[in-house]
Amino acid sequence: MVAIWGIYPGFLEIYRLLDPEERKEVCFVASGKRQLEKYKDRFPVIDSEQLSGGQIERLIIPLFEMRMVNDIVWKVFRQTDIKAEQIWIMDPAGLLRELKKHGTMKGILGCGKLPYLSGLEYDVVTHCNLNCKGCCHFSPIAEPESGDPAAFQTDLARAHELIDEIGEIRLVGGEPLLCDNLTEYIEAAHTIFPDAKINVFTNGIRLGAINDELKDCMKKNGAVFSVSLYPPVTGYVRGMVKKLEAEGIGFERDYIMPYFSAWINPAGDSDPEAAAASCIIPFCYAIGQGRIYRCSTENKIKIYEKHYQTGTLFPEGGLDLYDPSLTASKLAAYLLSPAQMCRFCGRERVFPWERAGKNPSPGDWYGNGKY
Repeated sequence: MVAIWGIYPGFLEIYRLLDPEERKEVCFVASGKRQLEKYKDRFPVIDSEQLSGGQIERLIIPLFEMRMVNDIVWKVFRQTDIKAEQIWIMDPAGLLRELKKHGTMKGILGCGKLPYLSGLEYDVVTHCNLNCKGCCHFSPIAEPESGDPAAFQTDLARAHELIDEIGEIRLVGGEPLLCDNLTEYIEAAHTIFPDAKINVFTNGIRLGAINDELKDCMKKNGAVFSVSLYPPVTGYVRGMVKKLEAEGIGFERDYIMPYFSAWINPAGDSDPEAAAASCIIPFCYAIGQGRIYRCSTENKIKIYEKHYQTGTLFPEGGLDLYDPSLTASKLAAYLLSPAQMCRFCGRERVFPWERAGKNPSPGDWYGNGKY
């Protein structure tokens, strides 16, 4: 039995498309007696308070605002015996593609892969052209370094052996538009995961300098920009976005960034479950160096450790993609379970955006104490 959390129109439409036998393998999880009464005569529904891991094989949690999804995940963990490897976080479009690919719900269950991952990011460069205090990618203290398109392609192909679909592949940095061979990453991502949205995250400062090769590559592969708008350059960047949109370049979203957040607890004495449940950037999975990471901090904390020579033994983090014992089930369990790095994540400290200066302090990244 596959259970779907909540009563969302997209999933209800998919249910209606299933044949009668397949419908017997699907139910919806209702929250409270009002929802139960409303839908019990139209669809198979169960009370969230009665949900159990022995009752279902998989629980689908709809993909929407990530902090809300994280709240649901931890509600499930705390109130039921459902395990991390039993949870799929996906949108209706992803489930529909999986059904078309595998034929039936049982086919998806038996495919041997994690059917869907919300997103995966890769650092095409570590350095940046905007020196933000408390940058969550540690760019102000990172040594300039570029990624490796061939290694990216190899790692992504290995990830595809464990994951059937990825919702979004994020090319990040540093500032990705400082990368001279960005087209190679876009081409590789589209080749391996053709249904994934390819998103280039940028501060927008170099949007006026992108060449026709990159523009054509983005159009051909359906890649888009996501722009973070920082106070010194907001007006200029918005102007460039309008210009490029007129040329047919896609923009997924823009984030206005008047504030930043700091989160590190250098003492490493946070409660990992409490930190994971309150994560400010949940499901920010990353790939690189032959590993897959539960979060971007796991992937990048070595930059901080190397620069400040703190003596703190931050955990290596991540899973070895090429470990022959790694299975889709093990990967799913890892990606939703607290990581060792969660001990070093503290309560969020919010502050106005400003430049880091020439010698950023290690305290720029400190949060407000432990969880």
